[in-house]
Amino acid sequence: MGKEQQNSSNKNIVFLQYVYNAMIHHCMEQKPFEACGLLSGTNNVACTHWPMTNVLRSPNEFQMDNNQIEFIFKRMKEKGEQLVGIYHSHPTTVPYPSPNDIIHANYPEAVYVIVSLSSHIKPEVACFHIQRGLVTTMKYSLQ
Repeated sequence: MGKEQQNSSNKNIVFLQYVYNAMIHHCMEQKPFEACGLLSGTNNVACTHWPMTNVLRSPNEFQMDNNQIEFIFKRMKEKGEQLVGIYHSHPTTVPYPSPNDIIHANYPEAVYVIVSLSSHIKPEVACFHIQRGLVTTMKYSLQ
């Protein structure tokens, strides 16, 4: 498991309310499988939600289709946005990166968002910066 550090100097992510709601909805509708998607915007503000297909259709891991990723990155560029976050759900576990999540964290500039659906009350969201095995907990806010 990766090392953890609190209170990163990295910028925290801001979700536009409708983007946050769409992300939660996507995660809930994909249960019992992990959902995944991308978030784009500017200045660490998530302005656009891009639901992706989990090609593994697994309850404990995800993988995005490379062709779909390329297409979405082109659409982001057309909108004048860049990748600000990558999200996925944990249908039955806490919102903390698994060892597999840490190994496959290939975008150090992005905020990694995990939506835990393990609570029967409401989804729990947590954000992280992951770089070279180091997991840093980040704060988020809604706008």
